[in-house]
Amino acid sequence: MFIVIDGPDGSGKTTVAKDVVAALNVQGYPAIYTKEPTDSVLGRQIRKLLKEKTADPQQLFDLYVADRLIHIDYIVNCLNKNIVVVCDRYKYSTFCYQSTHGIDEKSMAKNNKLLSPDLTFILYSSPAILLNRIENRGNEKEIFENKEFLKTVVSKFLNLSSFFDEEFVYINTAEENNEVCSIIVEKITSLL
Repeated sequence: MFIVIDGPDGSGKTTVAKDVVAALNVQGYPAIYTKEPTDSVLGRQIRKLLKEKTADPQQLFDLYVADRLIHIDYIVNCLNKNIVVVCDRYKYSTFCYQSTHGIDEKSMAKNNKLLSPDLTFILYSSPAILLNRIENRGNEKEIFENKEFLKTVVSKFLNLSSFFDEEFVYINTAEENNEVCSIIVEKITSLL
C-alpha cells in the first residue's frame, strides 16, 4: 500500500509520517518511511536551491519531477515486496508550491499523472500556526516560508480535488501529532 502524507511546511508531516511507520511496524505491518525531495543528488540540489532567494521556478519544477521519477522506481520496488510505503510529500506539494511560485498549473499535467497513492492525507493548519512552527525550528528559512506564500499554498492544498481525480483525507493539525497519527494508522489498517 502506498500512503502519502502531504501538506504545507509546518503542518507536521515528517513527524506524523515517521510515527505512522513506527506504529504500523509495531502492529506487524512492514512499513518504510520515505520523503521528497529524496536524498539523491537531485534531492540535495533541490534543498540547496530552496535556501537561495532567487531559485528559478522552472528549474525547481524540473528537478522535482526528475527526482520523483527515480523515487517512484524505489516505491514500486517496495510495494512489490508487500511493504507499506509512507511518503512524506509527493506530487501534491510540487503542484501547490510550484504553481504558487509561478509555474502554470496546466503545464504540470505530466506531474499530476504519475503514480497515485492508495491513500493521501493532507495535513494543514492556519498560515500563522504553520509559520510559528517553522520559526520555532530555528533552521534557516527556505524561499517559500513566509505568511503570504503559505496562505496561497494552504488554499491550493485544500482544493486539490479540483486538480487531481483522486480522494484526499484532510486533517487539521491544530491537534496533537499523536492524535493525528492514530487517525491515520486506523484508516490505513482498516484497509490492510
